[in-house]
Amino acid sequence: MEIVPDLIFAAVMVIPFLVAFLAVKYVLVAPYLDYLEQRDAAMGGARRDADALQAAADEKLASLETQLKAARDDASGIRADHRAKAKAYEAEVVAAARTEAEGKVEAAVANIKAEADAAKDAVGAMAHSIAGDIAAGALGRSIEA
Repeated sequence: MEIVPDLIFAAVMVIPFLVAFLAVKYVLVAPYLDYLEQRDAAMGGARRDADALQAAADEKLASLETQLKAARDDASGIRADHRAKAKAYEAEVVAAARTEAEGKVEAAVANIKAEADAAKDAVGAMAHSIAGDIAAGALGRSIEA
């Protein structure tokens, strides 16, 4: 048995290998590589479009947030104005109620003082009469003052 290959047989075997290699390269591999390149190009374009859309959305969001902040600031100012008006109105109502209540309290105090003075005079007269009766009873005679 011979270990050295036959050169003619080896050359004849290289021809089908080269034909198969070239067929695979041009029929399968080259179109597949073209497809991959086109897909990468399309994906790159889609990524650029997506990035552009994302940037536009971010700008719109920032604009809307700015408008929202301005609206909140306006609402806060309006709320502060109404709160100040309400506090002023409350102060007016409380002052009026306080004035009315002070008038009623003064009238009630004057009424109580008048009634107390009348009661004091009545009690004083009664005390003088009772004192005379007690003295008359103790002395056994009538006392006139």
